[in-house]
Amino acid sequence: MPVVKTYLSDLKQREGRYVNIDSSLISEYICCMPNGEPIKPDYVTRTFKQAVRALGFSDDYRFHDLRHTLASYLMKKNIGIHLVRDWMGHAHISTTLHYTHLDSEQKTMTADVLNNFLDISSL
Repeated sequence: MPVVKTYLSDLKQREGRYVNIDSSLISEYICCMPNGEPIKPDYVTRTFKQAVRALGFSDDYRFHDLRHTLASYLMKKNIGIHLVRDWMGHAHISTTLHYTHLDSEQKTMTADVLNNFLDISSL
């Protein structure tokens, strides 16, 4: 079974936000550094900031912004809002809509569809 289908199947069977972990993987810490020490709470944020700076991007980008990017990208690729909601792990579509942002190309395309539907040119 492909990874994506397995993920979606597991997602449907999950209760709450818990994931079954193979007992052979359990140690004192679930997420740790290569030396076995626990990952500090700001590790992901700090490492992401370093990568953003190294790439020459603005310091305004946050790790959490990747969730907005994912939701917007999936919507742009015509993935339905219900599927985007599932991938984002949201209980309500209203939360998912908060994460999606239309770009100018999508706005123009929407205006063109409405123009064609209303056939304004024939008035």
